[in-house]
Amino acid sequence: MPLAMLIVIVGAGLGLLMSNALLVNITETRTSSGRAASLLAARSGLSSALGTLRAARLSGGGGDTGELPCLPAGGPAVTGTAGSGSSAYAVTIRYLLLDPEGRSLAWVQANSRPCADQLAATPNFAHLTAVGTTAGGNRRTLSATYVFKTEGRTNTAGGRIKVLDVGGTNRLCLDAGNLATVYSGIPLRMRLCNPADFAQPAVPQQRFGYQPNATINLVGADPARFPTGLCVDTSGVGAQALNQKLVLKHCASGSGLARQQWYINTASGFFGPNADRTGFNSFCWSVQQRDTDGSEILLNSTSGGVTGGNSACNTSFPNNYQSWHLDGPTGSGPAGPATRQLVNYETFSRCFDYDSISNIVKTFPCKGHPDPASTSYWNQIWYLPEPGQAAGPVYYLTTGGTKRCIVAPPNPHATDSEDLKAGIVDCPAVLPRNMLFVNRGADTPTFDEAYRIEGTGTWAGTCMGTLGRQAGEQGVVVGFEPCTGHAAQKWNADARTAAGGLTGVVER
Repeated sequence: MPLAMLIVIVGAGLGLLMSNALLVNITETRTSSGRAASLLAARSGLSSALGTLRAARLSGGGGDTGELPCLPAGGPAVTGTAGSGSSAYAVTIRYLLLDPEGRSLAWVQANSRPCADQLAATPNFAHLTAVGTTAGGNRRTLSATYVFKTEGRTNTAGGRIKVLDVGGTNRLCLDAGNLATVYSGIPLRMRLCNPADFAQPAVPQQRFGYQPNATINLVGADPARFPTGLCVDTSGVGAQALNQKLVLKHCASGSGLARQQWYINTASGFFGPNADRTGFNSFCWSVQQRDTDGSEILLNSTSGGVTGGNSACNTSFPNNYQSWHLDGPTGSGPAGPATRQLVNYETFSRCFDYDSISNIVKTFPCKGHPDPASTSYWNQIWYLPEPGQAAGPVYYLTTGGTKRCIVAPPNPHATDSEDLKAGIVDCPAVLPRNMLFVNRGADTPTFDEAYRIEGTGTWAGTCMGTLGRQAGEQGVVVGFEPCTGHAAQKWNADARTAAGGLTGVVER
């Protein structure tokens, strides 16, 4: 065969091979590009659904479950296009009380509802499935979990509720018994605090949360058995009455909520609200057999008469049968900015308090009242500069209307905690620098700087916080030390610093 002909044949063969390889490469590139586009569309769907969930808000800023998207019959809750419009997404959303992360799709289907109002309580989670598609037939599916920020999800990991040790030998805490066998209606008892060292977390059966709606829930209650949780209630079915037992029942809502709301008064007693919520009713928690492991808790009256012979509510304070103390992680209940109380972030059950008997400022169990406008706990109601605004005083009003101001210690560089204590005096007409403070609030460059009350002038760089010195069994002395990011120097900090968001994003 002539050499020229051989070259032509070989060249044609090579061209054919290169053409086939090029076609394969183009096809693979198109497929890869299409898969990438469909994945991008699925991601866009998750982002769009996230925005839709976060937009379900009331005008006042809180969440509105009525505005959450409800899955139409046979269709997705959120749809749209991505990129130039050649790809699309469709997202289904299902609402749950239990965390779906790591669960199978069959489990999610069985334990979720397509509309939030079909659940027995406010949803804690949403499961999102986003399908991204392209015009070329590519399809990718992503799933994720959205964690709702709920009212009860504050800095309350759960802690002990104990009766004061006054006059007793046993340190006793509220106890629900074995969580595996707990049931709605089970009587609560006083048991030895476990562990006795309050620097250590409580055992599950002694871990309670004092929630913003004034209910007290058993934090470790199994949500599969108790979807709305278990809350402290009484053994009666109607109005509260003398000698009813303290029990756990399914957490209520609506008209049943009042029976499960409890407020700490000035004598550290737990009371429920009266019928019109203008004050407390007549019944307080009372340990039937004081200083006794296993004792039940009954309702006593302000007139007395409880079985066991304890003195009437609000008398003989402090005592070891009707005076209560909350572990820091238990929570502050309804106390916070709305009630003008300053909740300490480290000891989250305690508020900034003026002790008029000892003439010191300290943290003390946060008091409460059914009427948020009440001033009955005047020594925990504080007025201070608006966050991020000019420096001003921190003061409370006496029952006679006199302003009393916080004073920074004389020496801002002192090292002895006794010399770092804050003071309190009648506010003068002209405020000196040691009575002017900056309220940093939430809008700060870093969280370390947030929620601090800082000194000014010579006292710049010092912050108000707990000093680690006890003031009786329930209190810790407050003063000014060099500013740090420590929780002891934060007041009314929102534990929910991160917005509700997506977790556990996986491809199906």
